[in-house]
Amino acid sequence: GAGKTRTIIARLAKTAATLPPRRGVAVLSFTNSAVDEFRKRCRAEALDPLLKHPSFMGTLDAFIRHFVVLPGWSATSTIRPIIFDSWGSLDIEIRLAGQFAFQGDAVSLDLFDPETNVIDPEKIGHAGLRNHVCQHQARYQQAAATRRRGLLQAGYLSASDARVQSLQLIRDPISGGALGRALAARFHEVMVDEGQDCNPLDLQILSWLREHGVHVTFVCDPDQAIYEFRNGNPAGVQAFKETYPVESHHGLTGNFRSSPAICRLAATLRNAGQVDESVGETANVAHPILLLSYVGGAPSAAIGRAFLDQVAELGLEAADAIVLAHSGKVVQRAA
Repeated sequence: GAGKTRTIIARLAKTAATLPPRRGVAVLSFTNSAVDEFRKRCRAEALDPLLKHPSFMGTLDAFIRHFVVLPGWSATSTIRPIIFDSWGSLDIEIRLAGQFAFQGDAVSLDLFDPETNVIDPEKIGHAGLRNHVCQHQARYQQAAATRRRGLLQAGYLSASDARVQSLQLIRDPISGGALGRALAARFHEVMVDEGQDCNPLDLQILSWLREHGVHVTFVCDPDQAIYEFRNGNPAGVQAFKETYPVESHHGLTGNFRSSPAICRLAATLRNAGQVDESVGETANVAHPILLLSYVGGAPSAAIGRAFLDQVAELGLEAADAIVLAHSGKVVQRAA
């Protein structure tokens, strides 16, 4: 609720007013729903021209696929590549055959490094399979390399493999230099939303864009630690931040979503411990936070009664209350 999206929209409005002829802006996020929200807000702010060529609004994966992978791929292959979020979406797994076969689960190709095919067995949850991989790690890695090579030759890539292909292209001083100059000629600025979800490969591509003169605005919340599913690296994001001059660092200290009490509670869970200033519709809401503990796997009726008593004491309607939990069954028991 810090206002990251509204900050980007405000910057877009300012940039659009001074955008050079035939130059565009790219706005990148990590989910289609986030991209749809940007499109909706742009229309509401009369920024419709930024939704058309030469601008681009989409996911970071889509940007890399369209502007880096496809140009590089078409130079060496007649097959149009198909990029998936992960090999898991195709159930691509690695098994050993014959005397080295493991009876049971297989290893997802996603667990093998897309550039080296090396696997960290500690990422395997199944203890028996993890031990088997440790015993035959070289064989598993060779099998993964062979399977990956066949998939790439057929035109199939995971998002991680697409980034490896991109890095191979941009590291080439001739091809990478030409592509970098072309993108710099088209995009006046690239804005990255939810930058904390960037993995090391993403950060290398963004650094390459900056090296070729593209202005990269990077908006992130380092306290939203949702990194592991896409190999994000908080230390890498921090290092990327330090490549910007100090005067270009801008902190957001307001919170448009939470009441003052929730802002104070959230501060105890953050690295810096900074308390946001409540500036939204709930800025004047003084409702306290009630912490109730219970023993066992489900809340007792006393928890629900205490909650309803608190709702009544605050003069609120029970019908307006929302119960949230980590699963539907827990919600039903609590309610």
